[in-house]
Amino acid sequence: MTNDLAWAPQTGNGAVVRGVYGNAAMAPVDPRDIAAVAVRALLERRVGKAPVLTGPQSLTQIERA
Repeated sequence: MTNDLAWAPQTGNGAVVRGVYGNAAMAPVDPRDIAAVAVRALLERRVGKAPVLTGPQSLTQIERA
């Protein structure tokens, strides 16, 4: 999700957000959520388990902009 911050300067004053693959969809995840899962896995000793990290909804770059 923090990668979307690169668009911030382009979003003001009605500017056009430029990027490639505007229709490419993905489920963005906040790095803080990834860190929280890592902390919990370490504290609860979840060795050998691989949680699936994904955002709540798959969105295109156009929708996120």
